[in-house]
Amino acid sequence: MIENAFDAAHFNPVHSVCNTPRLRPLPSRGGEFAVTGVFEIPPSDWQKAKHDEHTVKAPFTAVAYSPGLVVSEFGGEHVLPEVHGGMMELLAPGSEGLAARTTSSDGKVVLWVHGYTRDASVWEDVWKSLPGFQHIGVELPGHGASHPLKEGEDLAGLAKRVASFALAHGVGHLVGLSFGGMVALQAAAERPEAFRTLILAAPALGGGPQDPETMTCNLELLRLYKERGAGPWLRERWMSCPPEVFEGAATQPELFTKLKSVVGRHSWQELGCLAIPALVNYPQLTGKLKAIKSSTLILIGDNDMDAFKRSAALIH
Repeated sequence: MIENAFDAAHFNPVHSVCNTPRLRPLPSRGGEFAVTGVFEIPPSDWQKAKHDEHTVKAPFTAVAYSPGLVVSEFGGEHVLPEVHGGMMELLAPGSEGLAARTTSSDGKVVLWVHGYTRDASVWEDVWKSLPGFQHIGVELPGHGASHPLKEGEDLAGLAKRVASFALAHGVGHLVGLSFGGMVALQAAAERPEAFRTLILAAPALGGGPQDPETMTCNLELLRLYKERGAGPWLRERWMSCPPEVFEGAATQPELFTKLKSVVGRHSWQELGCLAIPALVNYPQLTGKLKAIKSSTLILIGDNDMDAFKRSAALIH
């Protein structure tokens, strides 16, 4: 996005960078227009941050080779986590506009679909306990490094993109969590014979049960975004109780800290275009779901929200 790469003011409201970086000209070999600066971002397991640091400094450069081609580089003191002998690698968005993280290991290919406001880095610890597979964590539109949601796109359109991405990468097994479970379910419905197995953990159901406290929280997020834009106040409201989305994680300090870091990176762009209601209210009809040929496992916890429990029962 050439109009943004050189606009220092957009990085804070759009990408939740903690500062407004001072971009300065950078000499280039071929005379290309180039700038460099330093971002201050919330620390994560992928940055070398001390435990008491609230932000880490990450160098940024952008080089314009033509009006339509800009290459940016972001990183610095940056490490990739080890995943059972391989490295977790980032796949840039392709023709479907979806980025992903993947392991370099061999084996049957599993696609993992994360929940709302998270990204594919949440699967790291799970992947460590599942050697012998090639894991790919797709990042949903507007999450992680993926492109924003397409204007007017509904759940079926998004699911078709995810299914096309999966088939292009040889995926035979599909896993979805929460909102990602709804997307994975619809992807399997759009390609009913494409996946050998389908695993849904605490799945949502399009047009199905919704938690009243979560709906109230979503309205508050919309109000905050309209009044103040993107910022840490959105994460603090979303991760507080009620609703009980993160209640279980809050009892595990290490896990909760990791999730706060992940949610802190979320751009919240979807709040500006009211995209999420069009997805969650899309009716996932029984007739289409019954056509799915995948062997399906539904996982639900005792402490999961009632809306997830009812959705799991309806899917079953």
